[in-house]
Amino acid sequence: MVTVSYQKVEIPLDAEYYISGNKVRARPDQVLFNTPTAHSAIYSYRAPTKRSRWYDGMRRNDNDFNIITDPTPAGHARRRRAYNPAFTEASLRPAALVMAKHIDRWLDLLAPRANEEWSEKRDMAKWGSALTFDVLGELCFGRSFETKEEGENPLKVIPHEFEVYIRGQYVVSLSKASNNISDRLPSSLRTTRYDRD
Repeated sequence: MVTVSYQKVEIPLDAEYYISGNKVRARPDQVLFNTPTAHSAIYSYRAPTKRSRWYDGMRRNDNDFNIITDPTPAGHARRRRAYNPAFTEASLRPAALVMAKHIDRWLDLLAPRANEEWSEKRDMAKWGSALTFDVLGELCFGRSFETKEEGENPLKVIPHEFEVYIRGQYVVSLSKASNNISDRLPSSLRTTRYDRD
């Protein structure tokens, strides 16, 4: 059960929905929805919403758009159509075999099946990141990074460092100062080598 606190009094979120209906203002800048259609109304192709400024922080300049950072529905759809052949059932079948192999090994490492007792506690966020990193390593580079395996491995810090980087980028992109950062940079840093003639 999720709770929303008001002046040190915690009210269960389901009670808030019961009182207020399908929309609850959790804080001044956040509204929570509790309807089956809320996700599609907010995130669908035709939704009248704008992406967060976090996506702007992922671009090198105002003309640098990709499938993730394009804020316009038409531009995103055009790029998505270009990627569609890579995500057919036939093209994903080999990737599914790689994923299944890694998930089987991951499960063996999490809870050895030799004894039927409970395993020790695990940090599932860390283990999930290691699994994802290893699967992506094999799919993208043809070799697993083996970060889920026991023993020393200098690559084991990378999933954590990536998470720290994304969290930092998220905080900076949402701050009011982020609007002025690129304006204060010298023009040589604002322009990438790909933009120069």
